Amino acid sequence: MNVPDTRTGHMDVFLPQALEAAVLDAVIRLNVTSALARTGESPVTIEYGTGQPHSPGVTRWPVTYTADRPRIQA
Repeated sequence: MNVPDTRTGHMDVFLPQALEAAVLDAVIRLNVTSALARTGESPVTIEYGTGQPHSPGVTRWPVTYTADRPRIQA
């Protein structure tokens, strides 16, 4: 069975509205990288859309990523 080396996924990242624009990219990438690491994956690409208000003081950022599948050790 051929399994692709990568997979595409989606997640929402919730961040404070007051977050400085200069650090936004790094914080989103860190959140996605940390989430993928829990399953042994690592991101190949990370793209995010426009943040939308979620609740008072919180913005929801929709993220699409491509991840390497974890390698199974024999």
